[in-house]
Amino acid sequence: KNLDETVAAWQTFATTMEPAATTMSALALRDHAKPILLAIAKDLELTQTALAQSDKSKGLAPPLSARETAAATHGALRHVSGFDMNQLGAEYRALRASVIRLWTLSNPKLIDSAVLDDVIRFNEAVDQAVAESTSRYAAELALSRDTFMAILAHDLRSPLSAITMLGHLM
Repeated sequence: KNLDETVAAWQTFATTMEPAATTMSALALRDHAKPILLAIAKDLELTQTALAQSDKSKGLAPPLSARETAAATHGALRHVSGFDMNQLGAEYRALRASVIRLWTLSNPKLIDSAVLDDVIRFNEAVDQAVAESTSRYAAELALSRDTFMAILAHDLRSPLSAITMLGHLM
């Protein structure tokens, strides 16, 4: 029901992801938002067993299709656009909160707003923990890469010096 509002909220939030968002058009900022939301809605309409739900919560769910998903494409394009992992995660955190808030506003009598606020806060806290973990992971990965490159450069220096001296001697 609120697809256009949700996509607009996605775009509004995406504009705050600086510096990458400052060079992107409105169309690029909202890219794949609609297909991602439609895929989520389709998934919610499917019957799901308790085991399937448990597997999905652990990241063990089978892919929805053999094709690349809109979410995967979105991630790749955000990377090319200069978004970092934290900004990408923040987009999804904001999306989830927007959807739940809009749903609450359209169905105020179906659920207690205090409970829903707790759910939103819980989801945001979990996402924040994921963002912190992925940020640290990326930092550690970069440190490992830099250390490897330093060792490689150091180890190649001696043979290259010997080759250079032999070239001068010849």
